[in-house]
Amino acid sequence: MEIHPTLPPLTDAQKRYAFSHCFKHEALVRKKNSDEYICLECGHSFKASPSAGPLILSTVGDKVICPHCGMELDVKLSPRRSASKKICETFQLITTTWEFQIVRNFYVFQTTMPGTGADYWIGEVSQIYQMPGRSTIVVARPRVGLCSCYSDIYRYDMPMSIKYNTDFYEFGATVVYPRQKVLPIITRNGYCKELKSYFPVETFRRLIGNPKYETLAKAKRFDIWFNLESYKISLYWEQIKMLIRHDYRPDDVTMWYDTLDITKQLNLDIKSPKYVLPGDLKGMHDMLYKRLQKKRRAQEAARKREEMAKKKEYERLYKKHNAKLLTIVIVSGDITIKPLQNYKEFVAEGEAMHHCVENYWKRKESLILSARSGNTRIATIELDRSDFHVKQCRGVCNEVPKRYQEICNILESHKNDFVKATKSRRKAV
Repeated sequence: MEIHPTLPPLTDAQKRYAFSHCFKHEALVRKKNSDEYICLECGHSFKASPSAGPLILSTVGDKVICPHCGMELDVKLSPRRSASKKICETFQLITTTWEFQIVRNFYVFQTTMPGTGADYWIGEVSQIYQMPGRSTIVVARPRVGLCSCYSDIYRYDMPMSIKYNTDFYEFGATVVYPRQKVLPIITRNGYCKELKSYFPVETFRRLIGNPKYETLAKAKRFDIWFNLESYKISLYWEQIKMLIRHDYRPDDVTMWYDTLDITKQLNLDIKSPKYVLPGDLKGMHDMLYKRLQKKRRAQEAARKREEMAKKKEYERLYKKHNAKLLTIVIVSGDITIKPLQNYKEFVAEGEAMHHCVENYWKRKESLILSARSGNTRIATIELDRSDFHVKQCRGVCNEVPKRYQEICNILESHKNDFVKATKSRRKAV
């Protein structure tokens, strides 16, 4: 906080640059094919002349020059607009002081209304301090909320202070002031004009603390810098160095990365020039992707065969474990109750009744039955294997069936059938 008060305020030139470059400057026309304009910069109305622009508008989007303020204006059709309109954009100033690299963030506001001149206001909201060997320090004004939807709501009447949650205060700007001051170490590590359009805070962080990005900057490999995330660069750094040595510049860096990723999944040599430096990148990518699809289909078929074998084995054990119980069929009036015989019946029961009985397929402590009236399913019942009492009885969508009590009474009266079947099974074993 000792440095913060020493930073100079914005100069008039910097403010003018922010006001002129952050916003679209417009002239309104009230009806199509009209040559009468309203300048939103100075508020004057004027007619088109050969030197100012087209005499008749052919399409909205033409440009005219206001004869009063000299501003080049984008033409916009707005038949009814009369109220003021407020727009907010961001502006960044890059400078240094002591041994810190500083990114100063400003919010710029433009208020326009037909018939009056545009009003501008700029306020500083945060300062990002970076230094080799130290973590980033953020000094900022208090925010009204930490929701990204309201990122421009700051307390401009409150002083700046050090913030600990820096994610809400580091952002890209609409416009970065072209005259910049950077630390010598950043210039030495490859900072150049191509990087001035990139996020400055992230750019400085990479150049100060990551030698891989220093190598990319000095080699002018901005195609890799801009298109690959940090983890991808670290993952295939050896291959990226091959690109640099051979000056190989793929048309699509993300496709080149996907090609290496597929090569790795196919257990091929990812250090081979055949895959790292292909003559036909798209052809190599498509060929490897077809091989990967074939491998995945084979793996999926093998997985399904394995699952089918497991299901068959479990079904065999299920029938062996419940051999006598599965033969029980209870008929009382129009209600028929019988156990589900196999996995297919569990699936069919779940789909018909719209509940999750399929997940009960491997429960050894329970016996699952289906109650029907004619061909209509009316309930799914879970019996406890220890004493064959009803644990739950559910109808469609897990609702209590209308004949719940009747079904429970039927099962209670036939409980001995299940007990005898269990004892006879034990004797047989």
